[in-house]
Amino acid sequence: MKDKIETYIGFCVKSRKTVTGINALEAYKKKLYCILVCNTLSENSLNLVKKINGKFNVPIIKVCAKSLEQISFIQGCKVLALTDLKLSSAVIENLNENYEIIEGLKTGVTHS
Repeated sequence: MKDKIETYIGFCVKSRKTVTGINALEAYKKKLYCILVCNTLSENSLNLVKKINGKFNVPIIKVCAKSLEQISFIQGCKVLALTDLKLSSAVIENLNENYEIIEGLKTGVTHS
């Protein structure tokens, strides 16, 4: 059964409000609101995502229960950044035991 977060991620993917992959994330210049990483992402890749996040300063959320590929339906997806403010806020507000905040905000999204 899908939880709300999977539905919100699906909305972002369907509306093309995502950045997929570490290389695309590194090259991205616009505003991001949260970064999702797969539980199968290597430690070196996770460290690279944290380094890239230095310019965005957004929450990094680890998907624990399923792979990010299963949730987003994007083949080989290990890193997915959300570019929609409202859907990102909804994802963060509805976090449950299947997700873990690795870095960033602990209580929600605040933007100036």
